[in-house]
Amino acid sequence: MYIILKLDVATSTVYIPDGYVSDPKKLQADFLEWCYFQKDAYIFTKNNKMAVRITSDLFIRYINEAFLRDTNEKAYSVDNTVALRKKAILLQF
Repeated sequence: MYIILKLDVATSTVYIPDGYVSDPKKLQADFLEWCYFQKDAYIFTKNNKMAVRITSDLFIRYINEAFLRDTNEKAYSVDNTVALRKKAILLQF
């Protein structure tokens, strides 16, 4: 499965091996909840306020830890043009 992550400043495409994700919207919600507990997901803004910084690397880490921990298969980033040739699902953050 190919997931296009549309982030604030960039768009990335992530490959997730088939059979691990059945509901992309639930995946997105679960990922955001997981981010809440990840200290390295937080940044401080110029106004000294804390915010969550969503990155494709953080999303890939979540997939690999939550779904693929005990397998040889792993999620990874692919060239964005791959999504144009394959069926891809868009997740906007």
